Amino acid sequence: EEKERKGFVMAQVERGHSSWEFIPVEARRFVTIRLDVTAAEDPLTQVLDELSEHRVDGAVVRVIIKATEAQEMLLDDKTIRQALREASYIASIVPDVERVQHRRLAGVATEELTPKEALELYLDSKETPAERKAELLRHAEVIFRED
Repeated sequence: EEKERKGFVMAQVERGHSSWEFIPVEARRFVTIRLDVTAAEDPLTQVLDELSEHRVDGAVVRVIIKATEAQEMLLDDKTIRQALREASYIASIVPDVERVQHRRLAGVATEELTPKEALELYLDSKETPAERKAELLRHAEVIFRED
């Protein structure tokens, strides 16, 4: 839609004959702004800085922001909309978030694991260094014995 001509169709329908004509009209500009803040320490500031470089006055605006999961929480919709206040209409502000794949204990019947085995699997899944893992397991043993 963004790059298509805008207009309407005038049609004449008569018995045995029909005709139509496309009538172009001047329409508001459609603007898509794609931003990538994945490397930003302050993603909201980067978004605001980059938005200020775009001409949005009188336009229909869509913003797509590529961000990490942690950055998504820092993107304040109200502040971004305020930065776009010159737009005629804000169609959407869409975060394109890179979701981190969480590891699962595939194929393991967790209800059959002892607490120690479950903790070991968890620490392995988090790639806990061997020394730290051993220390945590020693502390956990004290807790397990209390039960």
